[in-house]
Amino acid sequence: MQYLRRRLSDDTLDESVFDRMLANDELLYVHFAHIGCIGLLTERGARRIWWLPTPMSLDTYAWAYYRGFAFDETNVLVITDVRDLEATIRVLVAGLRGSTVYREIEPLLVRLPLALHLGWDPCWYLLNPLRAIDTRSGAFAFELNPRAPVEHRWPGVGPGFENDHTIRSPFAR
Repeated sequence: MQYLRRRLSDDTLDESVFDRMLANDELLYVHFAHIGCIGLLTERGARRIWWLPTPMSLDTYAWAYYRGFAFDETNVLVITDVRDLEATIRVLVAGLRGSTVYREIEPLLVRLPLALHLGWDPCWYLLNPLRAIDTRSGAFAFELNPRAPVEHRWPGVGPGFENDHTIRSPFAR
């Protein structure tokens, strides 16, 4: 609570505004109902707090954290295996412009692994669709933010690759 008091310096902040707190060894969640927000999530000892926008559930955010998403940062989604191309395209269209997925990304799916470098906004849109396919029989297999670089990537780097095709979230700062 002391960390939250420092981060939220409003003198009117009182423990009574938090009607539910959940914690484990890594995370602390505080239900802090606010317009467009389901609460606050903090990584213990990391001095970071994330406002969790609606309509995602706390369960989805916990899945995303433990799956390896970096909140409010660029993520690298590496597609390692495509089992169902049409379903894969449907998932990707949830966070990226459809024309970009069909024109630029779909042709790249023939050579895997493929690293998609995505801002937080498209990742936020992708959370529920990715969680739904995160099984052995899902549309595609993926990993997040690998330690080693993946050569085959989107968007490309170098001259002519300045365009950002991601859809901006209504929660973008």
